Amino acid sequence: MKKLIILLLLFLPAVCFGATETFYVCHGGDGTLPETATCATAWDEADFNTAGNWNAGVDGNDTQIGANDTVIFMDEGGAFTDQDAEDAVLIIQGDGSSGKPITL
Repeated sequence: MKKLIILLLLFLPAVCFGATETFYVCHGGDGTLPETATCATAWDEADFNTAGNWNAGVDGNDTQIGANDTVIFMDEGGAFTDQDAEDAVLIIQGDGSSGKPITL
């Protein structure tokens, strides 16, 4: 019974919001496959901060963060920061739409 409850808690947000896409952000990512849960191919801070990777208000499978999408920040063994002041800040470039949030 406990396993069922845990599974429901893990998957309920995705079901309720109907997440369209999931993107991964990792300090050392190269941005080649940001929808794959691998740090090497995830987006890095610069990719996350690029307005062209955001499509706020649009709910679709379009390889851009938009309504109904999820962004997961992955830890590759270190703090998610950068010594370069330009890359040390994560900036939300858009938002979801009514009833279709972007989940971070």
